[in-house]
Amino acid sequence: MTTPSRPTQDDVLACQFSSWYRSFRNIDKSAINNSTARKTRKNVTFESIVIKPLPHEFLEYLKSDGVRLPDCATKVSSCMNDNETPDDDEWETDSDDETTSYSFPSLTAQIQTALDSLNGDRDLGCMPKMNWSSPRDATWMNQGSLKCTKVGDVYLLLKSSEFVTFDVERAFDDLAEDESITGGYPDCFSHELVLRKWCNLHPSMEFRCFVRGHKLVAISQRHPSKFYGHLQPPADGSAHPSAEMISSFFETYVRRRFADGRVSCYVLDVYLDSQERVWVVDFN
Repeated sequence: MTTPSRPTQDDVLACQFSSWYRSFRNIDKSAINNSTARKTRKNVTFESIVIKPLPHEFLEYLKSDGVRLPDCATKVSSCMNDNETPDDDEWETDSDDETTSYSFPSLTAQIQTALDSLNGDRDLGCMPKMNWSSPRDATWMNQGSLKCTKVGDVYLLLKSSEFVTFDVERAFDDLAEDESITGGYPDCFSHELVLRKWCNLHPSMEFRCFVRGHKLVAISQRHPSKFYGHLQPPADGSAHPSAEMISSFFETYVRRRFADGRVSCYVLDVYLDSQERVWVVDFN
């Protein structure tokens, strides 16, 4: 069996959110691969706002021990009542960092502005992530959901997530041996906070696609430990309609568009909605 090659620095940078988002959010229809498609789409990924560069103090906050809200976000988490004033012990675990306080009012204002922009006059919320990872390992801190309706929700999820800590500290650890980086991160790199417009995605319609040599070679359920009866293959042995729709979407909107064709092997996460439209969720 051939050992998979380690990613290059360019591979990792191509998969960070800001590297690919605009390519799939504002598509020039003249550049769509399948010119015979009956209906072409301008946007094939969910509306999002990227905040960068991030304050150094915020990154230090994410790396610090313990779990607590920064001072600038006190009482703006949906996990507490608006008139509730919690003691520090409710929001902080035991650590050697108990006397350190953090506050970044400018970033808090940017997050609030982004929430208002994404939601308009509705309180729909957003899903936060960093350059690559969402804090999906920390949903237990936010009532079992990635949905954030207040600034404090964003801070709480990010601060509680080991996936986010990996993005902040070790994202370039596993590069090819000849591409090791002194100091851990390339000079051109900037940490970013992404707020994605909240969408109620049904887990059974999330799929993971594997691309090798610019070809879609496999499609899997995003949650392989679950059983979904409607995803079972047809009795006649033909391809499942979902697989056909995803394959067509890949050929039309993704193939050689991702990273302008420079990256040929990657993983693509997509969502298939009730109107049989496929959406790009993430790359890795």
